[in-house]
Amino acid sequence: RFILDTGIGVDLISTRLAQKLKVPSTSMGYTGERMSGQSVEVPLSYLGNLTVGREVQKFGTVGVWDFKGFLPDTQAFADIDGFLGLRFFQHRPFTLDYREKQLILETPLSLGVREKAGIVVPLEIDDDQNVSITCFAPLEVSGAGPAKVEIDTGSDSLILHRRFMPALGIPDQGDGIRVVREKDETDYSFTRWFTRLRGNVRLNGEAKLEQRGERVMFQQIIHDGLIGDDFLKHYIVTFDLSHSRMILQPFWSPEH
Repeated sequence: RFILDTGIGVDLISTRLAQKLKVPSTSMGYTGERMSGQSVEVPLSYLGNLTVGREVQKFGTVGVWDFKGFLPDTQAFADIDGFLGLRFFQHRPFTLDYREKQLILETPLSLGVREKAGIVVPLEIDDDQNVSITCFAPLEVSGAGPAKVEIDTGSDSLILHRRFMPALGIPDQGDGIRVVREKDETDYSFTRWFTRLRGNVRLNGEAKLEQRGERVMFQQIIHDGLIGDDFLKHYIVTFDLSHSRMILQPFWSPEH
């Protein structure tokens, strides 16, 4: 079982799966960054075949990672063997239908239908060393102005850089604000502020892609922000990386 995570950057397999498949050891590695700015060194290898539906990737580059401590220690994550990111779908448009819980591989014909039914949002594609792919879209934050946010299905709530807090009138502490100070598995200390936005956010400034009162987490991060499933789950979401765009079809009108 793999987790589909558009923010993971590098396709990953667990050390357990790597041993089972006897993937070759290599001297290659990739240095990535967490959203907090920490460098992460990922050993790289190859998979002979990686298949999702009818889409096959031959001899694709993958990171090999020990998931112990990386994933929650719960039964739901016990049999997770990998993360599938955007690299796999670099040349194949795909759609996430949150309501039907489906991942749909698009054809040129079906992609045209999606385009007619939805709202196109331009994407900025970050292809790093032919290993990691992430994508970013413009977001208008009421009261704070424009932001460039990563589209990250591995996150739940909207995440914004803490520098937006003063413009939004959000103090460091107070009613309706939950503050979390913790250390991660690498002993890195961080502070997070959780609350709800008083105003709205609009993806690409589109009124039909507006949401109000979003749950939001603030943190010192390397990006302006990230949009996760809490926002995306209100739409049928199509990723078309070849044309640097995303297509969103609302399940219902913003008034509802």
